[in-house]
Amino acid sequence: MATFTTAHGSEPARAGAIIRVTAADGRQGLGETSPLPAFGGGTLADALALIDGLAPQLLGRDLDQAAALLDR
Repeated sequence: MATFTTAHGSEPARAGAIIRVTAADGRQGLGETSPLPAFGGGTLADALALIDGLAPQLLGRDLDQAAALLDR
C-alpha cells in the first residue's frame, strides 16, 4: 500500500465513506468524506457523527435550504 503524501506530511492510510442522498422524487446523489486527521481534518468517526446529526435536519428541505444548512 502506498503512503498518502502531500506538502503537509504523510499518512499511512486514508479512511473514507461513500454517502448516498436520495430526494423525495427518487433522484440520488453520491458524495464522499475522507478527512485527514494529521492535517486538522478530524477523523472518519467525527465526520460520520456530523453527518448523522445533520441528516435529520435535511429531511423535507429543498436543495437551496439544504445547501444553506450545510454551509453553516
